[in-house]
Amino acid sequence: MNEIQKIFFLDFYYYAYVIQTLDNDSFDLFPIRLGSPHVQAAILISLTTLMTIILGFIFKEYWIPGWIDNRRRRRDGQELFKRYKSDMFYAGHALMKRLEEIFQNRSHYLIEGAPKSKFYDYKYKSSVYRLCLLLGLIRFFKSDEPFIVTKHSSKKRVVQAIAELQKVLADGQNMEMFIVRKLVEFSRIDKRKFNYIHQGKLAIDTDHLIQKFLVDRGIDIISKLPPYKQDLFIDELKLLVEKNGGSGHAVEENKLKIIEMISLRTILIYRDWQMAIGDMMLEKVSAKDASYKIIGYGEFERIANRGEDANNIWVTRCEGVFKDLNTTLNLDVDSRGDQLRSLYSCLYNLIKELNEIDIGGQLMNRVEFDTIPSKLS
Repeated sequence: MNEIQKIFFLDFYYYAYVIQTLDNDSFDLFPIRLGSPHVQAAILISLTTLMTIILGFIFKEYWIPGWIDNRRRRRDGQELFKRYKSDMFYAGHALMKRLEEIFQNRSHYLIEGAPKSKFYDYKYKSSVYRLCLLLGLIRFFKSDEPFIVTKHSSKKRVVQAIAELQKVLADGQNMEMFIVRKLVEFSRIDKRKFNYIHQGKLAIDTDHLIQKFLVDRGIDIISKLPPYKQDLFIDELKLLVEKNGGSGHAVEENKLKIIEMISLRTILIYRDWQMAIGDMMLEKVSAKDASYKIIGYGEFERIANRGEDANNIWVTRCEGVFKDLNTTLNLDVDSRGDQLRSLYSCLYNLIKELNEIDIGGQLMNRVEFDTIPSKLS
């Protein structure tokens, strides 16, 4: 007989005895007469006592500890989000301010051949740092995402804003379509007869042609090929364009522009690269635990200045977004113009979502926030 049965029967006999004694009846242990009012009353009271004990056990051993644990996790998760909210907001806003400055025709420090003054060197490296910093915070945020607590819809919107930002940096589809639009223009293909489906097919065929000339040569862009290889590439591109109703002669005329335009494909920062850049920005706090912190600008500059450092490759890949970007010129042949404008819009959406979440309060009041442009002109 288990403990619950013992409790029930002991309670039953006790209450049956008490009830009969109060009624001045003699108490007989046996036989048990279920029809007796005394027995029925004892059963009812015993069951009530038993249910009280069971519910008390459940509340004490399961519900209350679970409630306390959930409350603790919710509190810790909200505190964790507050930290990320602040850090990502200010990092995103700082990068937006730098992009805004760059597109106000103040990008001279990004141009190759610019004077190597300390100020220009700082402006260049800090532009790269601001992007790396944001990718580091995103990497940190994604690793802690299961433990971060907000309202479900709020967290979902932040995660979606981050995904859109990563997509702008990583996905080549927008760049492929940029190349195709310029190729259609340079080769005088009739736009009225060249719909989106035709453009998509030409984008794939052009990409295959590019990869055909780059494979096994250790070269990542067409402009680095020897001149005779570039000529062979243009010859095959002319055949491809003519098959799509364009002019091979026009391709030849615009050869240099086409080579320059197609060679801009290497500025993509693929998702795995973004994670690696994020890892570079993390520094282990101690050997005893798994906690990390984001490195500051000083350590980042030391990495950037050490060409032999293993992390330097990730700085270099992030540099591609800014290197030799001249916004004083026509950006029609530089897809980074569109890419950085899209990045700015994604950053705006991210900091807007962060600022509107109640946890941690507003980091910028509504009047001040409304002065931030949502898009770059």
